[in-house]
Amino acid sequence: MTKKKKPQQLQQTADTGSDDKLSLPPKPKRNGQAPGVAVELVTNLFRISLKTEKPILCYTIQIDCVDQLTSGDKGGKKGIPRKIPKDLRIQAVRKAISLWSKNNDAGGIGTYVLDGNASTMYALFRMLDDHDGSPGTRSHIEIKAEIESSRIVDKKVAAMKEVLSVKFYSPTPVNVRALVDHCAGQRPRASAEVEHTLKALNTILTGKILVEPGFLGMQAKSGSCSVFPFDKRNQFTISEGVFCNRGFISSVRPTETGLVANVANAVVPFYEPIKIIDLLQRRFHVQDLNRELAPRIIDELKRELRMKQVEAIHINYGSPNKPHYRKYRIHDIGMSTVKEKFDLDDPKTGRKVSTSVFEYFNKEYPTCKLRYPNLPCIIDNKRKIPLEICRLVEKQKVNRRLNPQETSQVIREAAMKPEIHFKTVEQNANLLGKHDKPFKDFGLEINMKPIELTGRELPPIRLLGVVGNRPQPLNTREGGYDNQRVNFFKPASIAKWALVVLADERFVRNFKGPQDLTQACIRFAAGYCRSGASKGIRVAQLDPKDVHIIQVKGQDPDQDVKKKLRDRYCRLNSENFSHAILVLPGIKDWIYSYLQYLEVDVPKKLKKTTQCTRVSCVKDENFVKKLLNGQDRNVSMFLSNLWLKYNTKLGGINHVLDGQQDFSINPQDFQKFLAKGYLFVSIDVCHPAPGDRLEQSVAAAVGLWDITNPNMSSCTRVRVQRKDKSDKEKSTVEQVGEIGIMFEEILDSYRKKSGGSVPTNIVVLRDGVSEGQFEMVLLYELSQIKGRIKNFYDKLKVKAPLLTCLTVQKRHRTRFMRKNPVQSRKGPDYNIQPGTVVDNTVVEPLHHSFYLAPHKAIQGTARAPHVYVIYDEIKFSQDSAQAMIFALSYLSPRCTKGTSIPTPVNLADLAAERGKNIVVSWNEENQQRMSSEERLKALNEFLSTMGDASYQDTLYYV
Repeated sequence: MTKKKKPQQLQQTADTGSDDKLSLPPKPKRNGQAPGVAVELVTNLFRISLKTEKPILCYTIQIDCVDQLTSGDKGGKKGIPRKIPKDLRIQAVRKAISLWSKNNDAGGIGTYVLDGNASTMYALFRMLDDHDGSPGTRSHIEIKAEIESSRIVDKKVAAMKEVLSVKFYSPTPVNVRALVDHCAGQRPRASAEVEHTLKALNTILTGKILVEPGFLGMQAKSGSCSVFPFDKRNQFTISEGVFCNRGFISSVRPTETGLVANVANAVVPFYEPIKIIDLLQRRFHVQDLNRELAPRIIDELKRELRMKQVEAIHINYGSPNKPHYRKYRIHDIGMSTVKEKFDLDDPKTGRKVSTSVFEYFNKEYPTCKLRYPNLPCIIDNKRKIPLEICRLVEKQKVNRRLNPQETSQVIREAAMKPEIHFKTVEQNANLLGKHDKPFKDFGLEINMKPIELTGRELPPIRLLGVVGNRPQPLNTREGGYDNQRVNFFKPASIAKWALVVLADERFVRNFKGPQDLTQACIRFAAGYCRSGASKGIRVAQLDPKDVHIIQVKGQDPDQDVKKKLRDRYCRLNSENFSHAILVLPGIKDWIYSYLQYLEVDVPKKLKKTTQCTRVSCVKDENFVKKLLNGQDRNVSMFLSNLWLKYNTKLGGINHVLDGQQDFSINPQDFQKFLAKGYLFVSIDVCHPAPGDRLEQSVAAAVGLWDITNPNMSSCTRVRVQRKDKSDKEKSTVEQVGEIGIMFEEILDSYRKKSGGSVPTNIVVLRDGVSEGQFEMVLLYELSQIKGRIKNFYDKLKVKAPLLTCLTVQKRHRTRFMRKNPVQSRKGPDYNIQPGTVVDNTVVEPLHHSFYLAPHKAIQGTARAPHVYVIYDEIKFSQDSAQAMIFALSYLSPRCTKGTSIPTPVNLADLAAERGKNIVVSWNEENQQRMSSEERLKALNEFLSTMGDASYQDTLYYV
């Protein structure tokens, strides 16, 4: 049997002596002066110094019950294994160390820190020698610790003694000095060693504050810790049963200036300790609790509450002043209490008797009888508890994706001006400093003055529009540009279009009757056509008979509404409408996703090879507020913004980059990536979030090329990949399994649209990848890409292109503020301005990375994306890489401003989100039984051939 070959490893730099399997490109040396204007900045980073070198040891800890009692042990029956609570684990470890110290003369015995779950300990004392397998060395020591705990006995809480087994495994050293030397530019460390040391420092830094009363802490796998002072002053409500708590996240990072502590303001949503029946009424709007819940409500409830803890409040096992309830974890939502049955031993006959949960509870607990027999049970493993008596346990984080209303509320409450934001950062840093005794005990110290540095502001990017059939420069100002008097660079054309209004009762109240609504639609169409013509778009006038008004009601079954939508869309396609605008109601939020699915599915079923009807949507509230009741200027802006998206959706181009830029001292730094033959490919993955209807991960790849001329082209490929449910950790892996196939399809599209030529330089922009996943991208994804490129070019007998890969991180926690404000129309502005770049002091010590903010923050404090060059055959200089990222951020088809991330990255994100919506609707429309492999194959076949011949070569998802 032959061994499976490992993925080809990418050799890209000279051997640096690193212990790592791979090495990232080093930071290029800059020759001459850097472009831009110097600007003084303040950060939310604080220097850490190593005052005394002490031998820090890391112990792995295992804790078990000596007498393994389970929550269901009755009459010799085996129940569910008991999970040891965090507070008991901490108590057991401390007792074990105390017992060990009595028999051992060890210095520094009081200096140790436990992680959040007491599964790892960092200490300055050695409990056992290193275990190398040789005789006389031990792999671990075991200490029996007697602790105080409480159990429910005879329906009361009783204090009792319990013995736990605590095992300390042979320690590994934490080499802080090596990490400090790494920051100083010495020999690179293996990534695993760096992560091990950073996790230790993160845990030691927050070890004391996490155990202080009044603080809630959550520790990530990397060791970074979220700290929340848990009181009403730091909280605000965002929806029924959900509030947000303000706090901060601290983490330790290596930088050019040395080790630093990052203190970032944080706002995290939590559940209120609310009864589930109150949640049903207030969030899910269930009016009648005596009726069985609709399947849709059950489904939404499962997504909302899965794996959350609840307490059964029908019996208080404690006292009125100190209540104690039995807790359960929701694994599923079952049937109603009258339908859920189980076998019970009859004490009279000794036989098993089938009884319902409803009958059992009313007989067993006569003082608190159930009132709603048709409400379901929550299921915790094999236990079934009536939902009616359950209440959410406090301090539980909301893991699902927030809805748009909740997100908007969070932004309104949490967005702070930079000066206020950084003042809060300093307050949080001082709070952390008050609890830094363990950090000092381990020989480390934090300087409480924020790090200041010098950044640069790059010159604005120039774009091109059209005036009188001639290219016209669009000069950007404050991150935006004015296109009111300029045509689109390549306008689309619309020969026949329709306006479809899905009118619910609330929307209809804004009009005097059906005739008034129709007239409003015709007025909208006239303004829409005028706005399009002002951009050079040839758009036909709307025929009044092409206004379609469909009545929908909140109580209408979803299947009935779907049928109306499908029938109407089939009719539009059959009658060769090229474009349709749909006014969507506020009810039934699934309609938008379903329309995206119809746009793909209907042409397939009609076997239509010509252009399908492209659908664009407007919310009914915007139709009324901005079009009917808005001022003329607001109406003009709204219609202009609609055309920004619709022009590109229909195959047009809004604007392109000007090939001549006043950018840097060396013009080649900008011109390099504008040359013909450059292909930009961005990749993104949309994973199922907790509470999502998505079951698979959806990956998207977008190719963009010829970004300075009217032939600017793009193509998009979407694929579904399996989510491995056998390992919870793999659910968030960013790996794209279908990347090779998608990449080859993009190369093929490039060749067809470029007259047979192929790219000579390929730049891959990867989103959503952390430092810990660089190895996965390099060894797995880029190996697949290089293999596909080699096969593709070998067949054509053409020299392979040069390949560079950059990652763009937008969810990092580093922030910058100008030390001196600029004067804006609204007064002094401390936010970093568009084009601000930071490539010194706080970047990676040895690798090529930088922060660059292409956009202007509309509200709150600006966040500059963190860019890493992780593979580089093209050999970009610092300035050319920065210029490329800056310029690519000004091609967005959705706005007239620079975006916070490069346009290809943004497009891949939108394509993955669109793919997710299509996949969710496809799964709902194809519920027949099939294996996971069959479903995966059918889905990818559907996605690979979706739309007409030109569909995937336009930005259909913007």
